[in-house]
Amino acid sequence: MGCVRTPIIGGPRPLSHERRAHDLYTLNCEEPRTFTVREFARLSAAVDPAELDAAAGPDARPAERLAALVPLASRERAQVPAKLDDIVDPYRRPDEVYEESFAQLTEAVRRIAQVVLGVRTS
Repeated sequence: MGCVRTPIIGGPRPLSHERRAHDLYTLNCEEPRTFTVREFARLSAAVDPAELDAAAGPDARPAERLAALVPLASRERAQVPAKLDDIVDPYRRPDEVYEESFAQLTEAVRRIAQVVLGVRTS
């Protein structure tokens, strides 16, 4: 089984670093072009908004801004503890763990959307 591409974040990554380490989850993936959703959110927040505006071009739609964001976010990569970007795996765990996982995903997607849409936060 290989990875299934998703244009939203450059390519799929499993939820945790333990899963990424397993060959089943990395077969046929281009690691330098893929992110976990939390990693992409963290890296996107570090991108200069003016640089994203310039890369996407004037009057760019959100999909075009998102495409322009991928290489800019990739440049922000640095060695950080893998657990920093992990999302808790709720499989076969109590409802509270599912809620925690959902909250982690929601916050990451919210941060990405803010960057893509050019919403400035304080």
